[in-house]
Amino acid sequence: MNMRHIPVILLIITMFSGCASFCFKSECNNNRSLSKWSGTWTDHRREDHGGDLQCDARQVGDKQWEAHFYGNCGRDYSYQVDLVGQVDGNVVKFEGDVDLGEKDGGVYNWSGTMTDGQFSGEYTTAVGKAGSFTMTRASGGETK
Repeated sequence: MNMRHIPVILLIITMFSGCASFCFKSECNNNRSLSKWSGTWTDHRREDHGGDLQCDARQVGDKQWEAHFYGNCGRDYSYQVDLVGQVDGNVVKFEGDVDLGEKDGGVYNWSGTMTDGQFSGEYTTAVGKAGSFTMTRASGGETK
């Protein structure tokens, strides 16, 4: 091997070994890892309304994620949601609407961001609900 090629090879190895610092782990492989999140949600209208929130999310395309949100708001709930996001550096920015059904407030308009360590957002509805959520990676937050 020609010695002139060693710096180029080292540069390529360094670039690929540092993949997690330049992109989300789910973007670094074709297996699309599952990220687990845990935190809380808060209703902005009522101080006494809120609770624990968990989410399992997986990137399934360049701008598509599948997410399973679950927790308790006086009763257990579970929602499967398709998310559309735009990667901007080390942040994914989400925006969209999701219909959770009439009993759960109807259509929610929301926006949020996901970094390597935090997933947060805000929501509103046509019937006046408004709130926010903040989650961090759960223990063992990156699995396959």
